[in-house]
Amino acid sequence: MRVALVTTWHERCGLAAYSENIVKHLPQVDWRIIGREEWGDNFSNVPLIAQTCDITHVMHQGGLMGSMSAEVVRACGPRTIITRQCVGDEAVFEAAAIRTAHVEIPGYRFIPHGIPVVELVDIRPLIPPRIGCAGIPFDGKGHWEAVQIAEKLGWGLNLVMPENPHTSQALALYIRDQCRSKKIPLTLETRWLEEDQVVRILQRSAVNVFFYTRWANGISGAVRMGLAAGRPVVVSRHNQFQDIIPSGCVTVANSVDEVADLILNAVLPYPNNLAEAWGYDKTAAMYYGLYCELYH
Repeated sequence: MRVALVTTWHERCGLAAYSENIVKHLPQVDWRIIGREEWGDNFSNVPLIAQTCDITHVMHQGGLMGSMSAEVVRACGPRTIITRQCVGDEAVFEAAAIRTAHVEIPGYRFIPHGIPVVELVDIRPLIPPRIGCAGIPFDGKGHWEAVQIAEKLGWGLNLVMPENPHTSQALALYIRDQCRSKKIPLTLETRWLEEDQVVRILQRSAVNVFFYTRWANGISGAVRMGLAAGRPVVVSRHNQFQDIIPSGCVTVANSVDEVADLILNAVLPYPNNLAEAWGYDKTAAMYYGLYCELYH
């Protein structure tokens, strides 16, 4: 079975990492990756390549919102799957034979985002304790909120803010300078790391907090690494966390002050076994089932 995968391949972004995990866990598929360098103007090249494949799988994300049309999806053929990673024109999603999403939406097949299954080694949280947070350094991704929480608690910080072609390191440098002036112990990693390396850093935190404040494009992959670290995870009441909030493995807070109070006064759940239940192997197997459904 030959599957054309439309994605941001070989880029330093969450969708590329997500796509690579799906591909890695489905070696039985003959993949034809269609990365950004092949999309063409308004995705004109995508249907031409898709016609050489049995199935087309579109990973729909922010970079496609203004360009990919329903006509392009239909031109890919009748065996097309589109995965909704973000908001977009509903007509584009409706043009596919099967629509999937990481949250429950009428008319869509639910497939969990996936969580890296990392064999945890005996890494203990640092003393004094630290707040952990990871993610590409966009405003609203919770990095500055993590600084505020650490300051309120008198704790340190473990931050992963990887370089990305579409972002600036200004926020990371600003946080570094602020932590120095406030005498907040800081471990700051700005390199693009493999997921297991990020998990090891977050494993050294007492609590990992992802307090998003900006209505962003899609489901967060960074919080999955916090869950894989096996430490308590606190999130904001944000659209990017709607799939994991019902799991009972995360704590939801409405403000930075509430996060600090919860950490000080509450017993936070540990996300045990969630990676095993929602590992990328399970997610990939669900996609493979959809490919077989269309192929036969």
